[in-house]
Amino acid sequence: MPKRVETADDVLIVGATRHPLRDVYHILLRLSWTRLLGSIAIIFLVLNATFALGYASVGGVVGVQNFRDAFFFRVHTNGNRWLRCHVPR
Repeated sequence: MPKRVETADDVLIVGATRHPLRDVYHILLRLSWTRLLGSIAIIFLVLNATFALGYASVGGVVGVQNFRDAFFFRVHTNGNRWLRCHVPR
């Protein structure tokens, strides 16, 4: 006999196991605007900081002397802007 899983929204899922990332889109739809935009901003900043750490530690960009330069290089290239003084090696 299949498992029966009831969710908080009174939706009955028959035969499926629980999975935390199954319906991310539905979770995002249920968030308030403040939490949604805050979550997107945090993810954006964390991803850019991660790449900036990589750039700063490897030295993969000409003209980058510190983490701040590497972070803003990543933000600018993420936004498809021209690289002006920073060029990848």
